[in-house]
Amino acid sequence: MYDRILQVAVEKAARMLDDAKKSIDLEREKSLRQAEGQIAALAVDAAAKMMGQSADEKHNQELYNQFLTQAGDSLDSNDSNRS
Repeated sequence: MYDRILQVAVEKAARMLDDAKKSIDLEREKSLRQAEGQIAALAVDAAAKMMGQSADEKHNQELYNQFLTQAGDSLDSNDSNRS
């Protein structure tokens, strides 16, 4: 009886730990995506100021997309280096 109760408790603790790890991973990914968005917005603003161009929505979107493409390529190569 005691062994069974202990086994159930250990299994429950393992599930809770696994759930916590998954939750942490999801929050980490969410935070990274938010940071990427903020960094991209700052990069677009900085690029527009450096180029002395007005910051209209269409132009900002083009700069943003270009930045994400280049940053994504860099991040992809960094991810493959981690594996």
